[in-house]
Amino acid sequence: MKKNCIILFTICALITLLPSISGSQPKSQSTDSRGVKVVAIKDAQGKEIGLYKESHALIIGVSEYTEGWPKLPGVKKDVEDVKNTLQNHGFNVTVVMDPKREQMIQAFEGFINKYGLKPENRLLFYFAGHGHTVKQSYGEEMGYIVPADAPNPNKDPERFLTKAVDMQLIEVFAKRIQSKHAMFLFDSCFSGSLFAITRAVPENISYKTAKPVRQFLTSGSADEQVPDASIFRHQFIAAINGEADVDKDGYVTGTELGEFLQNKVINYSKGAQHPQYGKIRNPNLDKGDFVFARIKGSEEDASKKVTVSESQRIAREKLEEEQRKLEEERQSIETERKQFEIETEKQRLEREKKKLREEMESAARFEEERRKLEEEKRKLEEEKKKMAYKQTPSYDMGYVPIINGKVREVKFFETGYDMVKYENREYRTNFSQTNTRYIGWEIYIDHPIPDRKIDFKIESIWYYPDGSVFARYTHDTYVQTDWSTSYHNASYGWKDYSQSNWKTGTYRIDFYVSGQKIGSSAFTVY
Repeated sequence: MKKNCIILFTICALITLLPSISGSQPKSQSTDSRGVKVVAIKDAQGKEIGLYKESHALIIGVSEYTEGWPKLPGVKKDVEDVKNTLQNHGFNVTVVMDPKREQMIQAFEGFINKYGLKPENRLLFYFAGHGHTVKQSYGEEMGYIVPADAPNPNKDPERFLTKAVDMQLIEVFAKRIQSKHAMFLFDSCFSGSLFAITRAVPENISYKTAKPVRQFLTSGSADEQVPDASIFRHQFIAAINGEADVDKDGYVTGTELGEFLQNKVINYSKGAQHPQYGKIRNPNLDKGDFVFARIKGSEEDASKKVTVSESQRIAREKLEEEQRKLEEERQSIETERKQFEIETEKQRLEREKKKLREEMESAARFEEERRKLEEEKRKLEEEKKKMAYKQTPSYDMGYVPIINGKVREVKFFETGYDMVKYENREYRTNFSQTNTRYIGWEIYIDHPIPDRKIDFKIESIWYYPDGSVFARYTHDTYVQTDWSTSYHNASYGWKDYSQSNWKTGTYRIDFYVSGQKIGSSAFTVY
């Protein structure tokens, strides 16, 4: 991962050795020292030149970006190291990790409202994360620090402008502070258009404490990128611990810090980074110089720590590279494993498909065999029926000689002048005298399947309840070559109710074929 250059924006005339206060842990925690401790800063002759009561630091780190920016795992280490260093210099430290825009603004405002309204306090602000420079529609450039929820401007430039925090707002925060001594550091990359680049000669330490100042320090220009493992952070810690004290007066000024970092960072980055430093473009805020007081023995210790830290950094980078390679190998193995599983699953599915096809083919053969058996069974039943009807039944069985059939039953139903359809017939044996015009009969005959169509006549004789005949009717009918059962029907009655001469009582109908009675049945009119 790479992040953009660090900008150091300082507000004040002086920072010196502060009371040691325990730091905070992510996310957004702080430890406060409420005791008022007056500490004097003295020059080389021992003259007291400045006072302060409390020193507080706000560190904001963004490592886990969620809207298209690369993650910055090295930020966590930067925040921890800066926090420890500032605590060694006497700062009470508040840490806020991975804030969104609203949380970031609340962190600045809350910190300033809590600690920045007392003139005798000293404040330090440190941001580590992505930064970006945007060329405005009116031609100027604007630097932005990037919260966790700001989108990548290459993908969504409009929404980036609504989520990123611009340096004009940081300037407003800086001017809102009532404390004389304040410092803003930005470990990110954007254009430093708020300040004028200078090559000022360090002033006398007493002069620096008397005049306010707003200083900026970047670890590179706006179009440069720096590695996530920050060279600047290492050199910054070494500088304020004493290595940048060029005149050996016991203090590290902002000007000395800028000169030191410019030389060291360019060297260690092999020319990839070019730090710039200067003061704000404001005649009321560019007279002083920021000051760190050296801790006794800190230069020597810092040199050793930087050497050890550089060795640790190199070792860590090697370890990270090995871990990266191992992760690539793991991913490659995982990809091969998944591919193998896919191939294995394909083979399993093919086996199951083959098995299913075989089962379906077997089922189809079984169904065909069953159908053949059913057909043979049907043919046997028909043969049995033909053989049965070849026997001559007695008259009592309702025998029909011409078709070698047997009367199964006779049914009655009400109808009109036109015969009611078969599916609409309601069979019964009782009929209303006043509502009934036509009464139909339906005779069912079971018979062998004939080898030809057979035409014949059925004669019906109708009897009144007193036994007298009131109607004779002959019905032409037939059986087809594929029939094993047939039904035959006819009806008798009057076209309208006024002609009806149905009498109450039980009526009988006898049925004849070729002069031979084949059956008899009865119905009742009430």
